[in-house]
Amino acid sequence: VGYPAMHTICRNLLHHENIKVKLQTRANALYKEDQDSKWDLIHGKDKSNLGSFDWLIATDRNSGAHFRKDLSSAGVDEFRKGVRSIQSVKSLTAMVVFERPLGLEVDGI
Repeated sequence: VGYPAMHTICRNLLHHENIKVKLQTRANALYKEDQDSKWDLIHGKDKSNLGSFDWLIATDRNSGAHFRKDLSSAGVDEFRKGVRSIQSVKSLTAMVVFERPLGLEVDGI
């Protein structure tokens, strides 16, 4: 639990030296089914690679919207059906998992 408020965890993570924050950036997701089967995050405008990750967890209901062509091959049909009737509030949460520890002094958040 964040103290003195729930946003304290996120605010402190944003200022950590091992965490890179990209603001005002749309990231398109591309799943590569090959030997390493990674998720690539691609910058929406300049198409530069923002990183490759083993896992991608999206909690924003718009991730299942019909206009998200970048996720059309990701097998999210069940997710799409479940979010059709939900009204949206502007928010986004993402979690990425790294192959090696980042050297943070915590086991999890």
